[in-house]
Amino acid sequence: WVGRNEKEIVNSFAHKPNSRELLTTAWDGKSFWLQSSSGYRKRSTTTDTEDVSYVCSAYIPHCLRYGGRPTLSNAHRAHECGQPGLDSIRDNNLEEIITLNSVSI
Repeated sequence: WVGRNEKEIVNSFAHKPNSRELLTTAWDGKSFWLQSSSGYRKRSTTTDTEDVSYVCSAYIPHCLRYGGRPTLSNAHRAHECGQPGLDSIRDNNLEEIITLNSVSI
């Protein structure tokens, strides 16, 4: 079941503003665009990158580390992170939380 609020969120980016005219995507060789058949056009930000507010690294107990490639440190890549105090995070609420438990691959 999808609630009314969730439907409205989808409608807000899938339709032309203040309309039910469905938007389609187009690529101009540089950017993706959302456009309607009536001429409305807006550059999509779907491929824009943003910083993440955390570092995620799986912990693998020593008893499970056998065969395959050894686990390595990414400390040498720390310089790739944004400057302290400056970020490009667009979700100011940061309300997404993912918890995994008993995951097997």
